[in-house]
Amino acid sequence: MAAATVVVARRRGLDPAPFLAALPAGARPAVPVDGADAADLAPVPVERWGPWLPGLVREEATTSGRRRGEGIHHTPPEVAVRVLELVERHTDVLARATPVIGDPAVGGGAFLLAALAAVVGRGADTARRRHRLAETVVGADTDPLAVATTRLALGLWAGRPVRAPGLVVGDFTETGFVRRPDLIVGNPPFRTPQRRATGRSAERRARLVARWPELDALSDDAVVFWRACLDAVAEGGTLALVQPTSVMGAAGAEAVRRLTHRRARLVAAWIPGCRLFAAAVDVWVPIAVQHPGGPAAVGETTVARHLGWPPDEPVAVRLADPGTWAGLDPVADAAPRPDPAEGPTLGDVARVVAGHRDQFYGLRAAVRDDPGAGPRLVTSGLIDPWVCRWGRRRARYDRRVWATPTVDLAAVPAAIDPWVRARLVPKVVVASQTRVVEAAVDADGCWVPSTPVVSIEPHPGGPDPWMVAAAVASPASAARVVRAAAGTGLSPGSIRVNRGAVAALPAPLDSPRW
Repeated sequence: MAAATVVVARRRGLDPAPFLAALPAGARPAVPVDGADAADLAPVPVERWGPWLPGLVREEATTSGRRRGEGIHHTPPEVAVRVLELVERHTDVLARATPVIGDPAVGGGAFLLAALAAVVGRGADTARRRHRLAETVVGADTDPLAVATTRLALGLWAGRPVRAPGLVVGDFTETGFVRRPDLIVGNPPFRTPQRRATGRSAERRARLVARWPELDALSDDAVVFWRACLDAVAEGGTLALVQPTSVMGAAGAEAVRRLTHRRARLVAAWIPGCRLFAAAVDVWVPIAVQHPGGPAAVGETTVARHLGWPPDEPVAVRLADPGTWAGLDPVADAAPRPDPAEGPTLGDVARVVAGHRDQFYGLRAAVRDDPGAGPRLVTSGLIDPWVCRWGRRRARYDRRVWATPTVDLAAVPAAIDPWVRARLVPKVVVASQTRVVEAAVDADGCWVPSTPVVSIEPHPGGPDPWMVAAAVASPASAARVVRAAAGTGLSPGSIRVNRGAVAALPAPLDSPRW
């Protein structure tokens, strides 16, 4: 630990002396590590950076495999400070005499340190006040080292050891805090149950869904933490959590977004537009203030949106529908605002479906790289506007590259066989993770859509598939989808076209005009 401390300190330009002094004598380095001496470092005042060093050392000591497996993403001190600056700007929670600060996944204590520094910056900065504030924090983490690291960091900040009894080892989503904080701030784990290596157990998911019906079995842990914090924050308190940008418009998070508007007011949002830490995911920070006195009526709201790094001056963004926050994404700024839809939707005149992980993984044993083995397997990457590139472009499925992927119907597992055969009808397929809406027509009904491709299957007597494709790919429909799903893609500017957004599009019923 001491050796890692000196290495990290040298890399970061920090002074390790205060941290090393807090270690037992036998744990201190007897000789300079890797040729480094404290005198070689560009010292930074301990009162500013010293307390952050334990968290940086923990980051150095955590393997990349463990970070991926547990959804751990260490927050740079600079990011935590920026978040607290926005909290201070848009709320009054830090102006309270002794606000209780909470972090549901403390890591190395970065957010707690930034919050405490912001509190003392507004009043008397005395050793006694620092110690009192540090003792009142609440937090949790499943990693005992994270809790110990945070407690050590708080002691360095306060100038003497702290007990901080509100810091506990455990899963916050199941244990909560020992008391309700005025401000909950942090960077919770990002884990999805679709990824077996990082997913929650089925038993835990079942408990969470039973407790909070706004969740489902596929909810990202970041959304689960946000939902739990809505219950945990004190009346009139503030939430500020780092979240994946997909939370803005993902269909699976709609119920949590609506609940947020009933419980709190979304006052500000920061969308950096760049990666803030090592995780390969784009993030944002929503800031919400709980309604005093309980839930309130849901209506249109205006949010102060900050973009970029560092955050720029805010722009007021109007959210008309509490079910989606996609309008906050700058991608939605360029999309026209269509008139409200009137008349039947595609969901009224067609069956709109998309597979899930059961269909994706269930086809493993039945996919062949043989053009004559059965119906064609069509992935999102094969779909371009108005054309399917099957056989002309290589496809990626199940971590493999395929030249002509097909589905051997005789090998399809019984559990998904009805679903697969039901797709063998004339239809329109819509790609996901694209910058524009890309649709192609399967006039002969010989394609099997691979998850997450959306399949639009007109009812008998319904509109012609080519008319449906024209409607889906029209500029007006593209604008609707972008405004509903901005921020949900895996890459900046892309959108995750989901079944719900497609089903809500206006149906092409005026045949002569089409």
